[in-house]
Amino acid sequence: MKEDKITIVLYYSFTGTSRVQAEIIAKENGDCIVCEIKETKKRTMGTALLTGCPMARFRSASKIEPIPYKLSDFDKIILVAPVWNGYPAPAFNAMVEIVPRKKAVEIYLCSSGGETPKSKEGTCQLLTKRDCNVLGYHDIKTNKNMKDE
Repeated sequence: MKEDKITIVLYYSFTGTSRVQAEIIAKENGDCIVCEIKETKKRTMGTALLTGCPMARFRSASKIEPIPYKLSDFDKIILVAPVWNGYPAPAFNAMVEIVPRKKAVEIYLCSSGGETPKSKEGTCQLLTKRDCNVLGYHDIKTNKNMKDE
């Protein structure tokens, strides 16, 4: 599978907003593979708010289903996820855990507020601790709240 400059977009979307953004990002980055990350347990709005938001705040990872790709085959990995309570959703933390060491990674976080100032540095550190090269960190203002959909 190894070709020149292969990129994969890994995304987790609770309401569908991050999925839309992942598809846009993939088109902007040329020929990319897009892969949805799914949590092993389906969340409801209640579990997202009651357990998911505290997990996000404490940077806990949720359990995710295996993906059908070998991430070491990719030159660049783009991570796309929603922001919950000012921090990336727990599935984002699970994505970070499966990123191979020393990879080039770009981060896109989607929220109705559009900014993640209280978590940006720590989020980047999750990847730099894995010796990854964080190519960029992008906040996307979606104008949609978790409750809107």
